[in-house]
Amino acid sequence: MTTSTSRDRVAILLALFAPLVTACTERSPGDGADSGPTIFDIDADTVLDAGGSDASLDAYVPREPVVFIASGAPSDAPDRFAGDGRSAQLPVVRYPVDGTMVPPNLSGLEIHWEPNGHTLFELRFDQDDETVLLVYAPCSVRGEGCALELGDLMWDELAEDRARGSYEVRVRGVGGEGALIGESEPITIELATEAVTGGLYFWSTDPAAIHRYDFDRGHRTSELFFDSADSGGHCVGCHALSRDGQTIAIGYGTTGPIAMVDVATRTESRQLDAEMSSFSPDGMELVTGGIPGSDVRPLQIVRTDGTGEPLVLGEGAAPDWAPDGRAIVFTDPAEALRITERDDAGTWTLRTAPLARTGARDEFGAFAPDSEWIAFSRITPSHLPGGIESHVYVVGREGGGTEQQLMRASTGTLDSMPRWNPSIFLHRRPGEGTGRRLFWITFTSNMQFGVEPSDRRRTIWMAAFDPGAEDGDPSYPAFRLPFQPTTGSNFIPQWTTRVQRMPCDDNGDCRRGEMCTDGICVPEII
Repeated sequence: MTTSTSRDRVAILLALFAPLVTACTERSPGDGADSGPTIFDIDADTVLDAGGSDASLDAYVPREPVVFIASGAPSDAPDRFAGDGRSAQLPVVRYPVDGTMVPPNLSGLEIHWEPNGHTLFELRFDQDDETVLLVYAPCSVRGEGCALELGDLMWDELAEDRARGSYEVRVRGVGGEGALIGESEPITIELATEAVTGGLYFWSTDPAAIHRYDFDRGHRTSELFFDSADSGGHCVGCHALSRDGQTIAIGYGTTGPIAMVDVATRTESRQLDAEMSSFSPDGMELVTGGIPGSDVRPLQIVRTDGTGEPLVLGEGAAPDWAPDGRAIVFTDPAEALRITERDDAGTWTLRTAPLARTGARDEFGAFAPDSEWIAFSRITPSHLPGGIESHVYVVGREGGGTEQQLMRASTGTLDSMPRWNPSIFLHRRPGEGTGRRLFWITFTSNMQFGVEPSDRRRTIWMAAFDPGAEDGDPSYPAFRLPFQPTTGSNFIPQWTTRVQRMPCDDNGDCRRGEMCTDGICVPEII
């Protein structure tokens, strides 16, 4: 292996991409290139040049870019982008959208672009006017363009220096007009300061099952959690989880009943006559109701242990219990978003006015982790197939103000069922001192995924949310969660602070497809 003459002392990592490269360089977070680049022969697993630097510790040392050459790209790919000639044929980045923020522990993010005649590409990631990562790859055809998954090692490079600020991403191409280089307009992506924690449970339609993803374990794919084999042959769908993740309420069919299931053992304890539900913050109570647009159901509170009598609050659908325990939001029979509140004496009182303007069909209200913001989906008439469209909005808990459509995040025509990660995170940008609060919101959407052809499938998307935003729209552009199955549609992304798992002594204590690791059963997935 030789270094590129056009980029002196660049670290070139020859790889088939992330999972196949197991070891490269080691450096302290944010230290730049204080020891110089290291050049590896991945196939021989040997270090050809250990690099080095004579720079003073007090002097600024420009960072050397780390270079990945993908399978199928020539080893001299960096040299092919060293010329000055420019092409009028420009690649176009289609995903992610400019300004997207993503968690630093997200696995499997992809970059999509239109090649516009080029055959070899350079993906350039710049930060503070310095190039920190270069990836050379041919076009891996996806739909109407090209796609590249940022593997673990590439992502680690970006995550390591995220405190320095956002990244400007460009795609450059050659081959369309010989040696002339076409360069895309840049997009900006930002990595959040803190890793996302907790578990996400969602319903997948093909086959009908509840899947889950554990952000604390960082697998590349979700795991099958509960299907008809666990429910005695029932089709499973609507679901809600206690905040601590110990109990899940699962709807059997579209009309119920709801089964109370212990998450760790997947054991059903009892059933309730309802369709949708939400747990109290302590997990001791459950508010139940109907599905928006279906039969009217009582809105009532029951104890999860089965004791006592139900407390009927009225009629309603798709309830959600505020994290502070003092309010429940729901859709009333007139399809308006309403809120009922509990006082210090434990008495529930329905607020007279709807939260949002009347005349709209508002549903699937959900409280943010601070209990002050409420996200919901609004359905309006449309000329599109089906005659309706749906978008995600937010409104303050106190109501009375103008509800805000999340124009940056919710750009599909069928966006609904918003749900929040239950934790409040902190995000710091260079020069901002202590930083600011950050929420994460997920929802179901039919948004087109980059260069993939659009279809009627709906998948789970996620977006950062800045509760302190001053420009009216607190959302960032959304990104599609990469770990979900895509054979069907995915709905109802419900969060919990922790994924509870079956305790074990050996593999014999675990379900098929799981193994006993450190005293708990974990899936045999990557």
